[in-house]
Amino acid sequence: MESMEYIDLRKVGREGLKEIRRQVVRLKELGKTGKEIEELTGVRQNRASEIWTAYQREGAASLERKKYGRKPGSHMVLTPEEQENIRKTIVEKVPEEFGITGRLWTLGRTREYIQKEFHKTINERTLSDYMKRWGMSCQRPVKRARRQNPRETVRRAPKWQNAPNRLTGLLYCADCGSKLTHRYTLVQGKWVEDAFICSGYRHLIHDCTMHHIPTAKIEAAILAVIQRVSWYVRHNKKEFAERVREASDQNQEKTVKECKQKISKAQKRHKELDGLVKKLYEGNATGKIPDKHFTRIHDRTTRYGSMTQKS
Repeated sequence: MESMEYIDLRKVGREGLKEIRRQVVRLKELGKTGKEIEELTGVRQNRASEIWTAYQREGAASLERKKYGRKPGSHMVLTPEEQENIRKTIVEKVPEEFGITGRLWTLGRTREYIQKEFHKTINERTLSDYMKRWGMSCQRPVKRARRQNPRETVRRAPKWQNAPNRLTGLLYCADCGSKLTHRYTLVQGKWVEDAFICSGYRHLIHDCTMHHIPTAKIEAAILAVIQRVSWYVRHNKKEFAERVREASDQNQEKTVKECKQKISKAQKRHKELDGLVKKLYEGNATGKIPDKHFTRIHDRTTRYGSMTQKS
């Protein structure tokens, strides 16, 4: 007697499993026994009984393959409210506002913020997954954005335009510090997608992501800030004037301090040169330094000393 071949339902696809379960239910409704169903379909009697019981309990929904495992979001370390708070904080604020060193958000600084605000410890791998879920990338800055003089920045206009964008050379990537370059795309003979992207990503200089920011959104954000400051000035004239005066005084104090440091450094160097000149004369007088070398070194030292006094 040949042994019967049974179907392994674990290896059957979604549609195939649904059809087999439907056949078992139809045969059960026709009054077939478990043995007969086993011979006709290749499904073991105990499995056929389970299919029929599930159908009686759940109806047609039991014919579909069920999804197992945790529900999405059930194992999250951070609640939805905490995630929204962190996301807004990264977008709108800087670490220094919370007593965290640095002006750019990195994984380490974000973890420190979460520890301070929510008293929760989270590893970098998990935090990186959260960042991807929020559409963000929190990376270690490779190069810091340096302050530049807009007058010295060379702004190049596209070949098909007479003038460059007014924001060109003023925007920097928050992740890697590279400049954001103004780009257009030619589509069907028309230039579209007026936006700024990270030059570090574009030229593969740094390990950064493609930050695509439409120019309209940047200008809208700048306009909103100008309007907010203008409203503040109109309604708080005295306080605004006081703040401007304080900022001016701080800048003056900083400038005076820098000048004093330069003067002190120059005076110190001048004393060192005086000491060297005296030793030079002594060496020449005692015959340790020939006249030829003495004249050359003396001229060079005197020239450097006069340059230090002028500066």
